[in-house]
Amino acid sequence: MVSQVEVRSGQGSAPDDYLSFLFKGFSVPWHLISVTLGILCLLLLVTVALLGTKSDHLSYRGIKYYYFIPESQNWKGCKQTCQSYNSSLLKINDEDELAFIQSRTYSNNYWIGLSYDDREQKWKWIDTGPPFGINYTFMSSSGRGQCAFLTSTRTTPIECSKTYGCICEGRIDDLFSAHFDRYKKKR
Repeated sequence: MVSQVEVRSGQGSAPDDYLSFLFKGFSVPWHLISVTLGILCLLLLVTVALLGTKSDHLSYRGIKYYYFIPESQNWKGCKQTCQSYNSSLLKINDEDELAFIQSRTYSNNYWIGLSYDDREQKWKWIDTGPPFGINYTFMSSSGRGQCAFLTSTRTTPIECSKTYGCICEGRIDDLFSAHFDRYKKKR
């Protein structure tokens, strides 16, 4: 029979031998574990930040998020609203993205980041220049003073002073950065 003294001292104890065997084979440095846990905490923080906003107006696709703002305002107002959310008006890159967005507009009209540049006399996406990926038929004509809005079935040019909802887009990692910066300022 093994006495309590023998077990505590580690002599002749099978569980201690087993534990030392386990930890000898487990050679992952604690730095790696702490970095991994830190990344998991950041992902959790991003999730909480995203869910903290009006989640019924948020959609995600890949590393991008789309924020559908139903309150009506003119195109310039939507541009400013999106900037206040650390995002920009929607820039549609391809047919797949267009289909994804249109499936979420339902019966609403939303401004997107496409407008006619009177100075250059051509249609341009906000912040990036000429349209890429998708060319709408109305782009071949002059659109003086016009911006584009999106519905579930079409994209249409109209005067930028009209009022519709907004579709803002951004990258999920940018959203985290914005929330983290706000947190640092509060401290």
